Amino acid sequence: MNEFQIVTPDETAATQFMTAVQAEDISIEDWSGSRPGEEYDNYVCSFGLT
Repeated sequence: MNEFQIVTPDETAATQFMTAVQAEDISIEDWSGSRPGEEYDNYVCSFGLT
């Protein structure tokens, strides 16, 4: 199995990707609140196995 990480703008995009690649052991983590402020982009880090 291969472990991978993706970064997407939201959880919906991450979920769609994980479904498309038939990933296992999925972790979707919303990091948008970790650095609040206009200078920071909101993003979601996700991990999985294929």
